[in-house]
Amino acid sequence: MGMNKVKTRPGVPVMSLRPEEEVIASERELKKAADVTSRPETDLLPEGIRKGDTGLGTPVQLPGHTSFLTEAEKESIRRREDEEMERLVDAIMTEKQSFKLPRFLFNSTSLLLVAAAASIAGLVVSNEVLTLLDKIASQPQWAQYLWYGALGIMSGAVALAGGRLAFLYARLARNPEVRFQILSELSKRGELRKVASRRLDKAKTELEKYLSEYPLKDKKGRVGLTALGFEANDLEFLAGQKEMLLNKDLAPAADEWIVRFRDGFQARLDRVASRVIRARALKVGLKTAATPSGLVDTLIVAYSSFQLIGDLCAVYNLRMGAAGTAAIMGRAFVYAYVASEIEEIFEQVSELIFQGADGLAGAAAIVAPKVAEGKANAFLVWRLGKATAALLRPVSPG
Repeated sequence: MGMNKVKTRPGVPVMSLRPEEEVIASERELKKAADVTSRPETDLLPEGIRKGDTGLGTPVQLPGHTSFLTEAEKESIRRREDEEMERLVDAIMTEKQSFKLPRFLFNSTSLLLVAAAASIAGLVVSNEVLTLLDKIASQPQWAQYLWYGALGIMSGAVALAGGRLAFLYARLARNPEVRFQILSELSKRGELRKVASRRLDKAKTELEKYLSEYPLKDKKGRVGLTALGFEANDLEFLAGQKEMLLNKDLAPAADEWIVRFRDGFQARLDRVASRVIRARALKVGLKTAATPSGLVDTLIVAYSSFQLIGDLCAVYNLRMGAAGTAAIMGRAFVYAYVASEIEEIFEQVSELIFQGADGLAGAAAIVAPKVAEGKANAFLVWRLGKATAALLRPVSPG
């Protein structure tokens, strides 16, 4: 047939050529192939085309903003993403933290009201002091010496308890406050799993350091713990837990390790702390029930509160953070002030109930207010201890 041959190439429209055009096209193809084979081999890919060519003879054309990222640019993007995830995790943990100062305290009006309340409390306490001194002045000379001596001893005891607490704060490490429950929840979210895993590893490292510094090996440390209320089986159990948790041959994942620490070592510390709190609260109740003055009650509660906070810091071998310390010390001062008012309140209630009573009822009118006062002060100190222990636990429940 007299039809022209049709030559096809990928990406080129099919065209019919006349015989003379076929010859010219063939020569052109041969020349192009010769040019390609004459170039250095380093410019050729295995397919025999230049780097960057598509294979159809046209180089790849890309706008500048769509060019491939360099390794430095990729690393910068990854770093920014990690920082954003870290900030997100910090925000979530701050929002869910177990202890937060009430927002209204950051209002200037509220701060003025708190300052005014503190000033009024100071005036009331000062009035109690002056009233007691006036009563002492009306006593015989020998009784005055006894009163002044007792008040001096009690004031000195309060000062010593406060000094002991300050010394413990200067010596002890700050509570790491591991928010294990929140970190565990975050580790289940795909976009936050990497950051949560890093936080868990960091928490495990901090708790290992805490364990290694807990005074269980040296005799002096064990004697001090025994004085706080640790029993022999407590010390033996804690020593075994410490050895197991610090054993590098038994190295589970960070989350499993933290669970073992919380349910073993820390749980035993919580049991000892509960015994310390109950014993201190019972002593406060008995002492304040036996004292005849609201000011003496204040000194007893203040001394016992400082002692209790210091004992719990020694039990956990940690100190609280700034916000936690401010909250606990604020409670201690408030409870000490309330102790001076409780006696008067219960006496007034007793007078209303037993008004005009005599015999056993009259005796009950005298005893009942003191018993109620002792129980109330014991409850306040118990609550103070529970709040302090919650802020000293290395692994918080939330």
